[in-house]
Amino acid sequence: MTLPKLKKCKTIDEYRKYFKDRYCNTSRSVTTFDGITVVFKPNQFKHSFYESSEKWKRDKKKFSLKRAERIDWIDYALKNADASLYIGYNKKSKIYNKKRRVCLKNKDYVVVIEFKDNRRATFITAFTADKKQTLNSIKKSPTWNNKNGR
Repeated sequence: MTLPKLKKCKTIDEYRKYFKDRYCNTSRSVTTFDGITVVFKPNQFKHSFYESSEKWKRDKKKFSLKRAERIDWIDYALKNADASLYIGYNKKSKIYNKKRRVCLKNKDYVVVIEFKDNRRATFITAFTADKKQTLNSIKKSPTWNNKNGR
């Protein structure tokens, strides 16, 4: 599987429409390499393609072209059996969440899904882990496998 090219749209609304058309239509879902059906909700657009305007705030007010251009990388990462998989971490409760799976592909591209049951999950977010601290935290997480996850 070849890494998709960066998606070039002219406006934020074009990226939003593309996200909805490609991922959120009821007839569309992404099936992971291990058979998990991942559904996408339109309200995840902001969480996935916006970032905090200041270093330590979590306000998600600034549109991220870097994230948006990688929109086609989401299903690419989820469908790749050679991606690294980790159990997600809940920052609020400070514990690992076995219902969340973090997919790490191409050294720093992250896709997070949350399981609804053994065969279905919901897309949470996707981003490039361009901070060394973020990448190190992910790599220190327990490795995902079907016995310790879900």
